[in-house]
Amino acid sequence: MDDLIFTQENVENLLLEAGFSDIESIPFVSFEEPNAFRTKAFLHKNSSQEIHVSIECLGDEIGISMQNNIDLE
Repeated sequence: MDDLIFTQENVENLLLEAGFSDIESIPFVSFEEPNAFRTKAFLHKNSSQEIHVSIECLGDEIGISMQNNIDLE
């Protein structure tokens, strides 16, 4: 797994396969790593079960955060 690199194209394709839409990737500058980008996508956008995912990639590292619009009581 030392050679694992997340590319913008791979991340976007995996999100599409998982059913996400409105996928938008934005590269950002990193002096340490040329493969650096943020990707945002939605699942069930504009519905009562909307899920928003944000992915940040920096070469061989990835951070994922997910948020939904359901209020728990």
